[in-house]
Amino acid sequence: LGMITDITTRKAAEAALRRNEAEFRAVFECSALGMALVDADGHLQRCNPALAHLLGYTIEELCRLTIVQLTHPEDLDLSNFHSLVSGERDSYRYEKRYLRKDGRIKPDEEVIVFNTGAAQKYPEAVPLELPRLDKNKPIAYREM
Repeated sequence: LGMITDITTRKAAEAALRRNEAEFRAVFECSALGMALVDADGHLQRCNPALAHLLGYTIEELCRLTIVQLTHPEDLDLSNFHSLVSGERDSYRYEKRYLRKDGRIKPDEEVIVFNTGAAQKYPEAVPLELPRLDKNKPIAYREM
């Protein structure tokens, strides 16, 4: 007695997931924009080389820090962040100053923060913080 199961659909979904993960990794790692995946408590989970360069840290050092530790105290307002994590909003943008490793202040970076998926639909999604390196250049958005 034997049983045959068609796994074509599952294999196609796994291949699509691998492609999407590879695309995300490429965009994240190669972007000129500093990016960080941040957990609900504000701890940086992943950072890209552009953010490390912008703030003068190694990626490993950044991943031991929080957004509170990297933000100038006068610019620290976590109300938008908390509403993003709770699912009340999908994104927000503002300007803030970053604290660099060498103690200097990185002046007025426009920051775009968005949830990588609607919190209700994707509970594993984390906020992504994107400081713009050149606020005179527009950010190009691509529909996925």
